[in-house]
Amino acid sequence: MAEFIKLEEAVKLTHAFQGSEIGKEQTISAIFEREIISQILDQEGCEGIRIYNALNEENKITFVLVGYNKDFNDMTDGYIADKAFSCPKQCFGGPTPLIKI
Repeated sequence: MAEFIKLEEAVKLTHAFQGSEIGKEQTISAIFEREIISQILDQEGCEGIRIYNALNEENKITFVLVGYNKDFNDMTDGYIADKAFSCPKQCFGGPTPLIKI
């Protein structure tokens, strides 16, 4: 399952995407507020969140979040999230080493 990584590994991974042909002029991050994540996780039987890569109407990468149950089945009858604040279109916050300049 998922695990925590060090900043150096995160920088390597994000910069590899941002410097690739796939990542060229693409969405590089998205913000989902705590309320959205909490509502997904607080559903009865929810064990975690699955994140799907998707394409929006501008043909840019977006992310679809859905809860999953103990059997790792998507909880498609519950909350499903998209429409996050995406960067570079809507970047918030200060500088971060995770964005390749």
